[in-house]
Amino acid sequence: MAYLRAFGSYLPPRRVSNREIAPLVGAAPEWILEVTGIEERRYAADEDTVAGIGLLAARDCLEKAGATAADLGLILVASGSSDRFCPGPASQIAAALGLASTPALDIPVASAGSLIGLALAARLAPAMGRVLVVGAEIMSRRVALTPEGKNTAILFGDGAGAALVDPEKGFARIADSCLYTDGAAAEILLCATAVLHGWAGGYPAGVAQDPPRHQRIAHPQRNRSRRRRSLSSPPSQSESDRARRRGRQGAQGAVLHQYRPLWKHLLGLLIDCGR
Repeated sequence: MAYLRAFGSYLPPRRVSNREIAPLVGAAPEWILEVTGIEERRYAADEDTVAGIGLLAARDCLEKAGATAADLGLILVASGSSDRFCPGPASQIAAALGLASTPALDIPVASAGSLIGLALAARLAPAMGRVLVVGAEIMSRRVALTPEGKNTAILFGDGAGAALVDPEKGFARIADSCLYTDGAAAEILLCATAVLHGWAGGYPAGVAQDPPRHQRIAHPQRNRSRRRRSLSSPPSQSESDRARRRGRQGAQGAVLHQYRPLWKHLLGLLIDCGR
């Protein structure tokens, strides 16, 4: 069994309203609110890093749980906007917590990455002990605040969250989870990094964390196709999946992630608050 024991979070103090970004992307503030439901987002400071804000969320989570880093058996860190390709932020967060041997693994997935981490943690906690799951994103450095980047720039902000998964106790038991992937949608919305795509321009001093503008989140013109795929029907489940789900019908809550275009993840965590 595995339980949710505590949550933690960190939000950068800078608030960016629709009114601030509207003239940059060539849209009205009212239109942004209408199509996204978003009034404001947070942007990280220039000196912030994905690992840094993830560390703040991790410490907040451990404090709320009444636990220490020494209690952890595993750390999972999900991010689709890591400052560097390898090593990723997981090892940085573990080191900053004072851990020298606790395994720390990266999940390089944006959007649904944190829930993927929770699904894995629920399965690994009985064998490895308490698992700290961290999700951290600085997406403001991966979008173009231009009319061409409008359809993605209006969506993303920065922040981090963390959850402690405990094999023995917590405020809610993780009863089950399901995860599906449809790779056919991978090209609809992508984030290409300078390293992977062999950018020949080098990294100017002071901006090593940022890919060049033309290699940031791309293909905003495909948003219509992205929305169609996001709203399409769920993937079919196998008979074994359905049988397993029937055994979890007593669950008292669920944490769902909507379909997203990178790989069209569908993930649900069934939560039983009564056990």
